[in-house]
Amino acid sequence: MKKHWIIALAISFLALGCANDVPEDGANQQATDEQQAAGELVPAGQQASDEPAASQGRTSFEHAIMDFESTMAGMTVKTRYYIADYGNRMRTEVSMMGMQTIAIVDGDISYILTPLMKTAMKFDDPEMMEEEQGEGLPDYDFGKLTDAELLAEGITRQGQEEVAGKTCDVFTLTNEEGTTKIWVWENFPIKTVARGPQGNLEMVVTQIDTESPVADELFEVPAGYAIQDMTQHMGQ
Repeated sequence: MKKHWIIALAISFLALGCANDVPEDGANQQATDEQQAAGELVPAGQQASDEPAASQGRTSFEHAIMDFESTMAGMTVKTRYYIADYGNRMRTEVSMMGMQTIAIVDGDISYILTPLMKTAMKFDDPEMMEEEQGEGLPDYDFGKLTDAELLAEGITRQGQEEVAGKTCDVFTLTNEEGTTKIWVWENFPIKTVARGPQGNLEMVVTQIDTESPVADELFEVPAGYAIQDMTQHMGQ
């Protein structure tokens, strides 16, 4: 769990936060014959479990498309999130100063895409992607932490408030890096206000759509992109 709340102009301060830990390769299981007979197939790379999909994900909703508007250092940034598999997959599209950057997180594999150059950086380790982007806002699983656990991290629960018609749990953290306030709906932050010596950030959702489908193709690198494996590059 991250303990530093550094304000940074990153591609996305939520993309990594919704990427859950995945089982080690040796822990992956095939569906049993009974499961296969019943049509309960386990997708490749996922561990068989009796738990419902929602309990293994980060969010309470299965999929969503969300638009955000941020103000940072006097600039306005538009961000769109495509969320699937209860937060286990996410695509983040950031538009700033006429340019677009895309981050894709699918399990423990992540990409940063630059459409203008048709290039993509691949990361097999989410921590390496975080190093490349710069550390953003933290990866707290608010829905699974007790008040005592939150307090141990320096976070306090401030009750509930409404944002964009959604009832949110509100949390704040104050430390040497400043003060951050987060409004969380269905275990997903939909508003963040951060104030500190490294600058100010305000990010708020402007649209939430949990009805429209999210296509699998959104979590794939398009054909024609040159992919650089940063895991191997940074490991040298």
